[in-house]
Amino acid sequence: MRKYKIYDPRNEKVFIAVILALLLAFLIWYHVGKNRSPEVLLFQLPLFVILFLIQPKDVRLHDDDILEYRQYIKNKWQKPISVQQITSYQQDAKNKNKLTIVYYREQLRGSWTICLSEKDVDDLVSELVRRNPAIIKQ
Repeated sequence: MRKYKIYDPRNEKVFIAVILALLLAFLIWYHVGKNRSPEVLLFQLPLFVILFLIQPKDVRLHDDDILEYRQYIKNKWQKPISVQQITSYQQDAKNKNKLTIVYYREQLRGSWTICLSEKDVDDLVSELVRRNPAIIKQ
């Protein structure tokens, strides 16, 4: 099984900002000292919600040719697709990290747009084409 981490630099920047805001809120709460105000804790609540929404995601390619997209915290999965159901892929011209995979499942067309690192995009595409040579590049 190969695992490809979703690449989203915006999430990383927001994550660092939230961690710094939590640290600042904790320091304010700690230094207020004896008058520990609950309002500071109310300030921290939206930060925890943001951390919950920014969650790690990955794409997994199993040995039995199943491709799945997973979000960790919510344990939410897109319905897995078989490599044999994939008909084509398209790599964005401006953003080399963005990959769109087109598939047909139960006579319906669908697509996944995922962002991976450039190396992971190349590895995933080469592995998909190796397992299903009928996949074409658009």
